[in-house]
Amino acid sequence: MPKEYINDQLDEDDAFSIFQKKIVNAPWWISYKLGIIPAAKLQDKIEDLAASIGMNKRWVHKFLEYVITQFTLKFKDKDYYGYHTLDHELEAAYISLLAAKNDPNMSYKDEFYLFIAALLHDMDPHKEGDKPHEVAIEQYIRSDPVINKLIHDGGLDVNIIIAMIHRTTYPFKGKNAEEAMERINKLLANVENKEHYINLGWFLSVCERIAGYAIGDFKRSIELAIRNAHALNWHPSVINRESVKFFNSLFNDDKVMFERVINDLPKEVRDNFFANVSKFKEAWDKESKIRDAILSNKIRMYPNVEDIRNLDKNTLEQIIRLYNFLPLHLRFRASSPKKLSENMLLITLRTDDPNAPIVGYAKGGPLEQYKLRQKTIDENIGKYNTVYLEPMIVMPGYWDAGGGSMLRRLFISEAKRQGYQYLTSYNHRKVLERRIERGEPIEIVCRFDPDMLDYYRMDLKRFDPDMIKV
Repeated sequence: MPKEYINDQLDEDDAFSIFQKKIVNAPWWISYKLGIIPAAKLQDKIEDLAASIGMNKRWVHKFLEYVITQFTLKFKDKDYYGYHTLDHELEAAYISLLAAKNDPNMSYKDEFYLFIAALLHDMDPHKEGDKPHEVAIEQYIRSDPVINKLIHDGGLDVNIIIAMIHRTTYPFKGKNAEEAMERINKLLANVENKEHYINLGWFLSVCERIAGYAIGDFKRSIELAIRNAHALNWHPSVINRESVKFFNSLFNDDKVMFERVINDLPKEVRDNFFANVSKFKEAWDKESKIRDAILSNKIRMYPNVEDIRNLDKNTLEQIIRLYNFLPLHLRFRASSPKKLSENMLLITLRTDDPNAPIVGYAKGGPLEQYKLRQKTIDENIGKYNTVYLEPMIVMPGYWDAGGGSMLRRLFISEAKRQGYQYLTSYNHRKVLERRIERGEPIEIVCRFDPDMLDYYRMDLKRFDPDMIKV
């Protein structure tokens, strides 16, 4: 494989195709080129790291830019609610290279394979759910002439790259593992050192699962966990618990490879990862104690309709504190509490301890005050008959004890009392389908795939508070 020279001249048709795709997403690309969004900074770090290993920087740049273009074709990160985003793809590539660079058993060619497989491991632009399917990824890679040209210019075997991606199947057990290994064995049938490349895929699998938690702070880790919870249709109350299970599976089921990867990473990255894991465990312990106290009636919750016009300073400060817990990817659907208008509804969730802080809130207002997700169509905009419910915020431990249901029921009842005919918001499709089955007067107005964060409307004339059980 040529190290000093890799053909970096794309065909004119390919270059024009990339240019057209950038025009489609011009606003995003302007922000990207100005270095405003995280992906741009992470791309720079990847290119510098790849160059330090000895990879051709122009070739690396072309590969990264093409992958980024493909991701922005299907969805823009500010609207997409899933876990398998462009940021995840870039984080996986960065951590894979960072670990490989310090691994004594890793060759230059191995590093090349890891870089490409990491960048492509979730490339399924036609996926129907958040989690891409490895078979669809293989079909996409084989059908994309630009990707194949770049792989060929790198002197690499596309079958090895695809086999490594199949090894990232998760969870890698039972039928999942059997089907993946059957395909891997076919792809590597004529490849020497087959076990080496299978292990390289396992290395990648561990890297891509720890990447975001190793690079970011705990706030970023919480965002990843919330995105993953949405993708898997988890209730918010189980996020900390399931995150702890996720990390334990790494420590146990992938013990050998996890220890290899984590010890390859620089100390500051390693320490950051374990600090984030520890915080999830602490959060789960605290959440369990709160839930047990509620169930044993040591803590009692109650919702309260707040008077926006006479909101005291302490309440406002607490609302702002809770709002700051809201991950950035949710804030496009919410307004800052610092900009409360008199026609907004605010329901807080409090406990019977007068000195305890507010533990949650539901907030919303006239639909016309909000900027909705792209491609959302609502025939009632301009009629001022609809209240929009922002993402509710409930502190861990209070969700599954009925806190969320209390807030939602009182918010809807108060909106109906104030004369609104409809309520709209966004929620996971499965959640909406369950509510419809229970008899709530809901219709899904706009469906969004692959993240299934759908826009719905509730007919308040037909709403009965007893429909929401606490």
